[in-house]
Amino acid sequence: SYTVSQIDTTAPSAASVSVTSKTTNTITVKATGTDAESGIVKYEFSIDNGAYVSNGTNDTYTFTKVTTGNHTIKVRVTNGSGLTKESTAITASPNEITAPTYSIDKTG
Repeated sequence: SYTVSQIDTTAPSAASVSVTSKTTNTITVKATGTDAESGIVKYEFSIDNGAYVSNGTNDTYTFTKVTTGNHTIKVRVTNGSGLTKESTAITASPNEITAPTYSIDKTG
């Protein structure tokens, strides 16, 4: 007989995502994942319930060509044994451009 030990059979314990910056057409987010046994080896990002985009071991991702309004963003983290954990969705929107206001000075 042969005993196999120290195999990570537990999914990551936590996954979250937060907005770090945004412009009028981009949203940059940072993911956090926790796995005490085999660590986080892959981060994947999704916007508006679209397909996940793999970002490898990089925990920061910038969504480009983002339109105005609210968008739903999620992250999925994968540990060393291939088990995943998905974050709760957050809502974010790009910066909006405000039209400038002006007035005419009648005296000059």
